[in-house]
Order: sequence, then structure tokens, then C-alpha cells
Amino acid sequence: PLTTDNFDELTKGKLVFIKFYSPHCPHCKSIAGAWNELASYYENLPDSDNILIGSIDCTDSPQGKGLCARFKIVGLPTLIHGDASFGGIYLEEYGGDKAFHDLKSFA
Repeated sequence: PLTTDNFDELTKGKLVFIKFYSPHCPHCKSIAGAWNELASYYENLPDSDNILIGSIDCTDSPQGKGLCARFKIVGLPTLIHGDASFGGIYLEEYGGDKAFHDLKSFA
């Protein structure tokens, strides 16, 4: 998982799609399968070195909570995407459907 300690290093120069979640949130649990399938799909692509599908647990203190505060996350789950350069200031929120085929088509 992404944390305050590794976020900048692991996302530097990559296009990212990141899920902010709580393990206790029913809506977060409902997209977990599709999200994990998306992450596995991209891990197995031969040219996926510049793409990161990640997750951040907003209940993990201080590691996840720090990133949720940094990106001003107020509702869960929240999905953000874009170029993670410059500390992630250009990341935008994804508002589409959360089924695997929708996430894959978008990503």
C-alpha cells in the first residue's frame, strides 16, 4: 500500500490511479474486487512501468491518514488519477462507474 513514506518515490513520473478507502466502509468493500482486478491487470502488462494502480487506507494512522489529509479526501471511497509528478498537485478525482470494465476502459 501507498504511505506517506513511499508515495512520492513510488509515484514519481508515473500515471496513477489511486483508491482512498477505509476497510470498514461498505462502499469501499463493494469496489474492492474490481479494484484488485484492475491492479492485477496492469501488473501483468509488459509495458506498465510508468503506470501505478494503488490504494491508501485512510484509517491507517499516521501513514494513510497523512495522505488523505494531503489530498483533502472527505468521502470514501475516492479515486484519483493523473500524472503524479510535482507531489501529485495535478491529480484529479474520478467520477465514473466503479465496475472493473468501466475502470479498465478509463485507465
